[in-house]
Amino acid sequence: PGSGDGTIAACPTPGCARFVVPAGMDIVECPVCRKKLCAKCGAAGGHQGVTCEAYEAWQRENSGAEQSFEDVMAELRWRRCPVCRAPSERASGCNFIQCWSHACRKRTY
Repeated sequence: PGSGDGTIAACPTPGCARFVVPAGMDIVECPVCRKKLCAKCGAAGGHQGVTCEAYEAWQRENSGAEQSFEDVMAELRWRRCPVCRAPSERASGCNFIQCWSHACRKRTY
């Protein structure tokens, strides 16, 4: 494309398309899989209202959040429900879990 036509973007979906993004667009939709992405940095879903730099900084800062939560769960001896994977604290008693999640609705496992 010419200098005024826009840029070429790659869809974040593995094996999907590359396409031309018109100049001046912030959030675009892949013409093949219909997923939205940032036209400038390619972030899946876009990040409307936040600059690319601020979004990337937030991602770096929070990239280890899931592992940190898993570490806290191990330290406090919490377990996950075997059906819905929601975290559950064992206050006392046997090794059964009564899951209070919306999916399980107080079932005992």
